[in-house]
Amino acid sequence: MNFDNIIPLLFEVGVPEDVLRDADGSWQLRRDLGLSSAETVAFQARLQHQTGKQFSLWGCRDYVSNAGAVICDSIEMAFTERYNQMSQDQVNAYVCSVIGAKTEELLQRSALLDCEVGRLLQPVKSALMVA
Repeated sequence: MNFDNIIPLLFEVGVPEDVLRDADGSWQLRRDLGLSSAETVAFQARLQHQTGKQFSLWGCRDYVSNAGAVICDSIEMAFTERYNQMSQDQVNAYVCSVIGAKTEELLQRSALLDCEVGRLLQPVKSALMVA
């Protein structure tokens, strides 16, 4: 199902018209609507059930999807007292630092190996695993 055919269907199931008016196919609907990963999967399943067609609401591949929340949870669990003292700007800076460093590492490795970033994220099969 192409993007233009999705728009009327999304309006029909209650996605606000102003969100859809600005849609150009390059955005990620789940982010624009503030949907969690689980809600996105459920929404896709609902649309697939109604249309009988499969499509993605994720937009382009999002390798750091939900990473900010996971990072915040890890700080809160490991450094509860400090986390409770941090401002939103401090938490944002920490999350940005972690995601930025990991993203930069992936981009550098991708350039050195002359491959797509997605290939670096695939599980590696060793000779022992295959045998």
